[in-house]
Amino acid sequence: CGAGYQNFVEVTGPSKRIDVINKHAGFMKALQEYGQILPDSHILCADYRLEQAKEITHKYIDLFQPGTAVFAQNDMIALGVLEALRQSGLRVPDDIVMIGVDNIAMGQWFHPKLTTVAIDYDQIISLTVQWVLNVTEKQVPKEYRHFLDGKLIVRDTFIPHKK
Repeated sequence: CGAGYQNFVEVTGPSKRIDVINKHAGFMKALQEYGQILPDSHILCADYRLEQAKEITHKYIDLFQPGTAVFAQNDMIALGVLEALRQSGLRVPDDIVMIGVDNIAMGQWFHPKLTTVAIDYDQIISLTVQWVLNVTEKQVPKEYRHFLDGKLIVRDTFIPHKK
């Protein structure tokens, strides 16, 4: 894609959650815009848990070849993948690059520090309060969707261009 990576792995949360579905759709759309594909075999589910992310990464370690870019749907998943890669002798970002989502504090404690997409939780709270205040017993919307803007925070797990 624009950064030069050709091999991708996505590690998701629980497959039926709407946030997982939307993050996956966004990732696929971005890849398609750069003429890239993500084979189904490169989509792994870790149920938003660090330990499960480690286990699934070890199980499918052959997917994580040097030059691979990993999209982890949350930072806990990313940290589990990061640890499994380290245990397998793969170096981030030298061999593999990775981006998580959430900007949790722990992402800055690990080495290398995690590149992440920050979510504006204040905006989520504000929208929730707004929705609750606008709802009456007789007027409940069937669906309420709002897509939030994220902010990419580039730290140590991502090199913007392939070496």
